[in-house]
Amino acid sequence: GAGPATATLVARDVWPSIDKAHLVEPNVPLAACGEALMKAMDFVGTYIRGTLQKMPQQEKADLVLASYVLNEVPDEAISHGVKTLWDHANDALVIVETGTPFGYKTLMKARDALIGFGAYIAAPCPHQMVCPIASQADNWCHFSVRIQRSSLHRKIKPSATLAYEDEKFCYLIALRDPLVNTVAARLIGAPKGGKVLSLPLCRDDGNFEVRQTTKRDSDHGVLKRMDWGDALDK
Repeated sequence: GAGPATATLVARDVWPSIDKAHLVEPNVPLAACGEALMKAMDFVGTYIRGTLQKMPQQEKADLVLASYVLNEVPDEAISHGVKTLWDHANDALVIVETGTPFGYKTLMKARDALIGFGAYIAAPCPHQMVCPIASQADNWCHFSVRIQRSSLHRKIKPSATLAYEDEKFCYLIALRDPLVNTVAARLIGAPKGGKVLSLPLCRDDGNFEVRQTTKRDSDHGVLKRMDWGDALDK
């Protein structure tokens, strides 16, 4: 599911020291597009024909990325697919899925499997316990990022009338070793309110909390500056 190398190029943008990448993708035109994009950015990765279900044997990597891949895998095959990804990770596995209830449920199955394999969940969860909002029918853990649309984007997408779009996604980061610096809570929804600000938090004790703050509160300044996805250290 590497597609046209999108996740790979983002990783290289974050860590310019990356000098090797293996990309598993069965679609030949997408792989050709990815090769051209990587060449334009002076980075050469190796495309491998295959799928998550039929992964060719290859060397392990410090970082394994699976972006919008598990949603194409049957439910009964998710645990096996996650095991394949985890077995190829020396240090970290990052999974990204659509920010929908379906994407969240898919990610929770991956999370359960990873914890069973002995992985440490680094983010977004600040704990290893059961997701505290899993039983809430109208709520699911996801995040949002605002993307600026180019003129080309607006031309090829007739419904794109605005100069931006808000992309919702779910993600999971699993590590071989536990984090040294843990977080106390993470904001898992957009802050709401005016004089009284409400922030939905997932806490390190495994509970969900909607914390409210006003100017009278000592932590109001910190909480007011928080954005969806930010972590609290206390």
